Amino acid sequence: MMSPPCQPYTKRGKELDSADPRAAGLKRLTNVLRTCPSAVLPYGILLENVPGFESSHSLSELQDSLRIRGFSFVKRELCPTQFEIPNRRKRFYLVAVKSSKSAVLGTACDPPGQHTERPLEEFLVGDPERDYYDEEYKLPAHYLRYQAALDVVTRSSTESDCFTGAYGRYAKGSGSVLRCGSHGMRLFSSKEITRLHDFPGLFEYPQHISELKRYQLVGNSVNVKVVAALSKDLLSAAARASQSS
Repeated sequence: MMSPPCQPYTKRGKELDSADPRAAGLKRLTNVLRTCPSAVLPYGILLENVPGFESSHSLSELQDSLRIRGFSFVKRELCPTQFEIPNRRKRFYLVAVKSSKSAVLGTACDPPGQHTERPLEEFLVGDPERDYYDEEYKLPAHYLRYQAALDVVTRSSTESDCFTGAYGRYAKGSGSVLRCGSHGMRLFSSKEITRLHDFPGLFEYPQHISELKRYQLVGNSVNVKVVAALSKDLLSAAARASQSS
């Protein structure tokens, strides 16, 4: 499983692609993949990144290495909303398996057919009698200056905006805010955002980590439900490849 730094492939990161120092790790792994002994090649690879990665030089180089070493692969853009999670977080995914027979990949990376829309209320923490308002997460003053640009949702909404590592610090484009009826608006808590990323219910942050740091960590993570589904596809494809070899 790989999730290289996304900044080289975003406008905020200046889209420097492989020229960005933060892309050096992936470039190194791509070169290792191309030159390492066959005996140590992985049986499969799952990669996640932002949609802009799909048109990058970094991906082109990785694909060349995969083809040279006899991998088949599929690529998709998937969103948690396709997996019954009310959160927009479209990402690029690549699933590769060590086999020259592309048929072994089957329907890997294909989203589920039908899915049920779920309200955000299923993921909220707090008192429903107060529309889940929590004074601790009252909208910061600097957010109020950008009210027109905020993505405002309610407990009954079936979608929310992508939560980034800048949530809580930057108002615009970092994630939705929750309107709690007549009580006003508030930020989502880090616990609620981890739920929207489908982290296990028992997951807890270490107590010494601040809420802003928790926002940063979960904002730079992956959606567990999507990655789990793709990991299952990868393992199944690898098993088919082993049987057909």
